Amino acid sequence: MNIEEFRNNAADSGELLWCGEECKGADRFSRVPDTPEIAVYRTICYSLLIPLVIATVAFIALAGWKAVVTLPCWAAVFVLYLKTRRKVTMFYAITDKAVTIGSSDGKMRVFQREQLEDVKVYSGKNGIGCVTFVIDDVKYGFYAIDDAEKEFGILSIKNKNAEGE
Repeated sequence: MNIEEFRNNAADSGELLWCGEECKGADRFSRVPDTPEIAVYRTICYSLLIPLVIATVAFIALAGWKAVVTLPCWAAVFVLYLKTRRKVTMFYAITDKAVTIGSSDGKMRVFQREQLEDVKVYSGKNGIGCVTFVIDDVKYGFYAIDDAEKEFGILSIKNKNAEGE
């Protein structure tokens, strides 16, 4: 799915107020949180990297060309590193009735505006930030978005209108 397909799908749930995708260059507080699986792979990969570098350098010094036997270990660490890389792009949309979160692999979640609780915004130094909210005690959000304050304003104003304030 690309951003245009997502925009068309999101528009089905009401008047489209904002639609965007995650930006590059977000700080660590603005990025999409890692899944537990990715966090485990990343921890294993990084904890093996330094001992593997030291062992390879020592083995090259002692055995010369026979250090080629460390290649399978390097291959395993490289495969773990590749598993930690996200291959999907996240898309976000706000309509007058719903909030939609989707990804380039075709997954999409739609939440009614009335369900949103505890809406918060974080804006990084470079203007890229995130808007988070809670639905049924689960935290969701628009991560790594440009001008997060604007999207926060759209959500806040519309939520107040939905509540009748």
